[in-house]
Amino acid sequence: MSEVRVGELNQQTGRVLRRVAEGESMVVTDHGRPVAMLVPVPKSKFKQLELLGHISKPRGTGRMPKIQRVKLSRSSEEILAEMREDRV
Repeated sequence: MSEVRVGELNQQTGRVLRRVAEGESMVVTDHGRPVAMLVPVPKSKFKQLELLGHISKPRGTGRMPKIQRVKLSRSSEEILAEMREDRV
């Protein structure tokens, strides 16, 4: 991974960003201390969303467990109507 100083980044932003866009990751340093990372944006929309923290990879493996059906004594429409009446 390449390093770029803050001053160099300020003066050569376009050149640095082109390198990152071409796939290179860079650490930005201030007086030799790492302060930031510049990484290319993934081409895959899923990878972009994962990088931004909007989605995450599945934690488990295998199939989803079967969901048990519940038998209701009333229809869902009746239950919703009753709930709406209670709000008024």
